[in-house]
Order: sequence, then C-alpha cells, then structure tokens
Amino acid sequence: MLSLLAVDANAPVAASRYTLVAFLAYMVGVFLLGALSHQLLQRGSFLKEYFLGDRKLNAWVLSMTYVATSVSAGSFVGFPSLIYRHGWIMALWIAGYMVTGLVSKGALAKRLNQVSRLSGAITVPDVLRDRFQSPALGTLASVFLLIFLLFNLVGQFKAGGLIMRQACGGVTETAAYQGARRRLDGNGDLG
Repeated sequence: MLSLLAVDANAPVAASRYTLVAFLAYMVGVFLLGALSHQLLQRGSFLKEYFLGDRKLNAWVLSMTYVATSVSAGSFVGFPSLIYRHGWIMALWIAGYMVTGLVSKGALAKRLNQVSRLSGAITVPDVLRDRFQSPALGTLASVFLLIFLLFNLVGQFKAGGLIMRQACGGVTETAAYQGARRRLDGNGDLG
C-alpha cells in the first residue's frame, strides 16, 4: 500500500497545461499584490496597516488568519502521511497541536495587544524590546523566530518541491538538468 504513495524520481511525468496556467496566474497575482503594496508604502502608513490591519480587525478575522497561517505544507503533506503511516491516533495528536496554538494565543493575545498599543510596537520582538527596555532581548527574540521559522520553511520547501516535480513533469528531459546531472555523476567536464 505504501508503494502507491511513493514517487519514482525516474518516471517521466507530463505537465498539465491547466496546472501551469494556474501557477502562472498565481505568480501574476503575487506580482500585482507586490506592486499594490509598493504604492501603499509610498503613503507612509504601510507597516501599521500591513502587519496590524490598522488595528481594526475583529477576533474572527484574526483567528481565521491564524488558522490560514497554520495550514501549510505540513497540513497538506506531512499530517496526512503521519496519519496514514501511524493510524488515526496521530489525528488526536494533531488536534492537540491545533488546540494548543489557539489556547496559547487566546491567553496571551489580550495582554500582548495592550502592551503593543501602549508602546506602538508592530512585531512580537518589538513588544519585548519595548516592554523590558532591552534591545538585546528584541534581537534575541528575532534570532529565535528566524531559527524556528527556518526549520518550518525547510519542510515546506521540500514538500513544495515534490509537488512541483509532480505538477511540472518532464524536468529531467531538459538539457540543463541532464548537464547538471552529468557533472554530479562525474561524467562531464567541470570546465
């Protein structure tokens, strides 16, 4: 049964025209949003509006934003594979993971909001820096966030790469891929 989920790296996969069109439409949308955000940046209040929603978001919008942020490659690739391999008991573990995040945000969010409003801080490291009057604490919080997000993003890029390999098949047939493969195998010149 596990062989059904295995991906053969040597098997040619045909890229779907619809998949490529959807991916290109997504990229155009991202660039349009980038251009729009650049226009907003010129107005001067972009950071407050972008990160904080101009402090006008209600609890439902904030909670749905948290859920959408949690839904990542882990949710679509990692969790189903864990449940498949280890059984439905893993679904309970994953539910605990989701509840823990929501409860911790519920317990900390009100006080964090109050402190950030008083200090004018935008990010959590800014709140910690301003609350405890310690630039070193703000820097340390930023470094910890970067390290933890690095591990989070590595898994997402790996899953995204596997999905793109399936969606955009035929990559192994390109001359650039074959040339790089020959160099790695030692059959091509390195010059």
